[in-house]
This record gives sequence, structure tokens and C-alpha cells, in this order.
Amino acid sequence: MSSDLTWLLVRSNSSFIVKKRAPDVILSREPGNLLNIHAQALSPLANDKSIGVDAHENGVAIVTRDATKNPRGVAKSMKTVNLKRGTSARKAASIASNAASKTRPDLRSAAVARATTLVKNTKAPKAPKANRRSKKASA
Repeated sequence: MSSDLTWLLVRSNSSFIVKKRAPDVILSREPGNLLNIHAQALSPLANDKSIGVDAHENGVAIVTRDATKNPRGVAKSMKTVNLKRGTSARKAASIASNAASKTRPDLRSAAVARATTLVKNTKAPKAPKANRRSKKASA
């Protein structure tokens, strides 16, 4: 099925649509939608190729889907790269950039931004340093 026909079916009848009070803003909770905006270019349901960056229990997962290679096998067309918790934000950005440039070059900057923020947010917070006062200040 073509992506245009799929978008016409999904556009107004999707369970992922989130409408806010402002009539101009329509958001989406689709897994794999990088910007969470309800639009044809960003919808992974309406496009054959998609990229998603999501958090999971061990860190961050980058999921790419290319349905042009195998249109009937959804599981076979998906590839997942799991980044562990200790991965640096720079390495996550390069992995997301490479994956996005192969599947959806137009979403490269959104994938890089989402991967770096998720890696930074999954790190454990540092313990605050003890406040050491000098001997002169305590006397």
C-alpha cells in the first residue's frame, strides 16, 4: 500500500493522536515518531522507512525499519541497536547519525538530538561534593 493512502487512512483515525486545547497543535504518541508531531513526514506508520530512538531498561535503543526490502515481514525489516547505560552522548549521537543517514536523512538532526538527551537523562546523578570549610572560617 502506498504511503499516501496509508496516511489518508491513519490521519484522522489513529489511537495515537493527542489533541491539546490549541487547535493548531496535534501531537502523536506513535512509537518511532521522533518529534511527537502528527504529520505525514514524521509518522512511522505512513512511511516505509522510519527511525526511532527510545529509552529502555538498560539504556537507549535505536530502531530502524526499512519495509522496502521486505514489505510483508515487519519483524525482519526492523533492526535494533541497544546502547548501554555507560555510553557517552557523543558516541550515541554518532550511532544515531549513521543510522538516520542510511534510512531517513531528513530526520538526522532530530534523531541525534533525541539520542543525546536520552543518554544524558539515563545517567545516574553525581553525588554532591562535601562542603569543606577551611580552619580559618570555622574559628
